[in-house]
Amino acid sequence: MRWTGIGGQEIVLARDEQSGHQLQDHNGNLADWLSRRYARWAIVRPDRYVYATAADERALASQLECLIAQLGQERLGQQALAGGRA
Repeated sequence: MRWTGIGGQEIVLARDEQSGHQLQDHNGNLADWLSRRYARWAIVRPDRYVYATAADERALASQLECLIAQLGQERLGQQALAGGRA
């Protein structure tokens, strides 16, 4: 998947410690936050800001494609700047 190709990680949310998932939502705050946004997924940047939320796999794929395109444009801009200085 292209998500892992850009260093993305999938973290599964669970309400209890017995689930063995990476992230426990003991008081349900994160689940409630997602529910208020009608979302099943959140794309969170490395600086912990939320890039996007998605309600279904189609919306998730669309948001990921936008993110990957933006990252590609940013890299092209950085390469152009570096080339201009050489």
